Amino acid sequence: MPSQLRRPRLTRNEIIGPARHVDRSEIADIFCGSISSGKISALLKTFASEQSTWAVVSGTAPSNLERLYLGIPGLHRLAEFCRERLKIESGDMTGCVTKGDCLFAFGKIQVRSAVEKPCTETSFVVNLVWRGLKIVSAQLRIMWPFPPKDGDSAVDR
Repeated sequence: MPSQLRRPRLTRNEIIGPARHVDRSEIADIFCGSISSGKISALLKTFASEQSTWAVVSGTAPSNLERLYLGIPGLHRLAEFCRERLKIESGDMTGCVTKGDCLFAFGKIQVRSAVEKPCTETSFVVNLVWRGLKIVSAQLRIMWPFPPKDGDSAVDR
């Protein structure tokens, strides 16, 4: 093919748009949205380490019952657990604080109860630990009891 007929190569920006800086607080907000929707965005996955540890802790249990999930598949299982087993309907991150490689986000979630018809509002806090551009661990603490364990693939502590 003659060189004058070749189309110019497209740059990354022309194909997928200009890269933009994503603040860690934006990622925390996306994480919080994921626990209420049960869906993990592609953007959140790009910031999650393959070896990351994801934990959810019930702040109402006498011994702070904790369930652990590992890696990207664990992130999906954590979101599914929050949506399907804990019955988290919606949530809002109301603030966050960054200290070194840690980001603490907090807010309110609405949880559907088998007993109460309207949703109940309770609080949560999440601690995201970063190494460079990747989340290496996350601990979500909610003030809500866990349902009995049945077939969940998490590790209980």
